[in-house]
Amino acid sequence: MNRLSVIVVNWNGEHLLADCLGPLTGGPFDVIVVDNASTDGSVQLLEKSRGSVRMIVNQANRGFAVANNQGIATAKTDYVLLLNNDTVPNTAALEAVVSFLDEHPAVAIVGPTLVNPDASPQPSCGPGPNLWTELLGKTLLHRLLPGLRAKAPSQARAVDWVTGAALFARTSVLRELGGLDEGMFMFYEDLDLCARARERGHEVWFVPTAPIVHIGGASTRNVEAKSLVDSYRSTDRYFRQHGPSWRRWLVRAMTVVEMMVRSVIWTVLWLVPSKRTLARLRLRAYSTIARLAIGIGK
Repeated sequence: MNRLSVIVVNWNGEHLLADCLGPLTGGPFDVIVVDNASTDGSVQLLEKSRGSVRMIVNQANRGFAVANNQGIATAKTDYVLLLNNDTVPNTAALEAVVSFLDEHPAVAIVGPTLVNPDASPQPSCGPGPNLWTELLGKTLLHRLLPGLRAKAPSQARAVDWVTGAALFARTSVLRELGGLDEGMFMFYEDLDLCARARERGHEVWFVPTAPIVHIGGASTRNVEAKSLVDSYRSTDRYFRQHGPSWRRWLVRAMTVVEMMVRSVIWTVLWLVPSKRTLARLRLRAYSTIARLAIGIGK
């Protein structure tokens, strides 16, 4: 009997599915693909793998959290892996984490080693969101001073969160928690899930494994402006549900300043003809986020 269900949420990721699903087919895993109303031929491609892949096809894009919860509801195994469609999984890593969970019953959620396509390490765990991490992100210091970013530990250890790009969890704990927060359409669901698990007394660990390649952002680049707004909504929801209210409002104030600065930069970039379309989309997104941050709009 298989011990691990691998749940892959897909939206217009036909070009990614072969690399993602290829290493999984024929292995000791139940593979469940939840398609969020793709229009690029993904469903037709998946139909050809129906014998080795279970499919759930939504008629509308219901979001990352809802789609994963659909997969979790059908899982019949002890453990679940929530896996992005822009990853190339390593079966040795999957088997290593299953063994780790077998040996550590107090651990509910595990994140493995993730790398970029060039094999460089990719941040995959860290401390919970706080004013410092928000300041790093909003001032772009995390890019100017990459050494400030949390690095993946070299040994297995407890952490505050692991990324949802490849997140292992006990099926029983996911159901205890009610799955991912469906109020978060995209982004921050993984941090919220880990926070709720720790609040219930469960442990979240990072476990070094054979690397899993994560392209990162490949499935969202075409909707970047909408993704910015979705990301803000999820961030605000996270701070509303975890921690004191003053911290949420301080993050909102920081967000307004950030949007003003970004708007100035992209207004200048709008003057470059090749940047004009992207600038228009970003400026619209920044305006929406600023209004949400000061309490105007929904």
